[in-house]
Amino acid sequence: MSNINVVSVTELRPVLEALDEYEWPVPFDSADGLFQRLGWERQRKKGGRTNFAVSKPFVAIGDLHGELSRIEFRVSDTYPEATAEVKASMLTKVEELRGVVTEVVGFGPTGAPWTVPGYVWDFADGRQIQLKAIDRLIELQYWSKRYADIERAERRQHVDPDKNLEP
Repeated sequence: MSNINVVSVTELRPVLEALDEYEWPVPFDSADGLFQRLGWERQRKKGGRTNFAVSKPFVAIGDLHGELSRIEFRVSDTYPEATAEVKASMLTKVEELRGVVTEVVGFGPTGAPWTVPGYVWDFADGRQIQLKAIDRLIELQYWSKRYADIERAERRQHVDPDKNLEP
């Protein structure tokens, strides 16, 4: 369990730098250029594979009214079961990755994700990075201002994301 792979500063830096260099909002059609620049493989309209040395290097992207709204990718190995040992290891690795993201973006976390352990970095222009420990893996989510604003509004209105379809 102690040998879980996580993304390094060297691997993550070009990704976050590339995303930061775009003038946001970014047209969804720009995703092909991003994948090509990072050496990632686009396998479908809304995702593909990263080149990270993790067990399931999946990446998903979001389209919000023609805007690239989110880029979500795994930054750790994925384990078949969410045992107590796996969850404890994930929390330890989230701390390690907090330092990686902080080093790359140049400032520390400004908050925490809403429903899972992790960290949030809020940029002055409203964009956001969320680093989340999700049961069996760790995921980094890079959100546009518009997408991050949706969650901010839901928090203000006390919308429970675990019960969002209940009357």
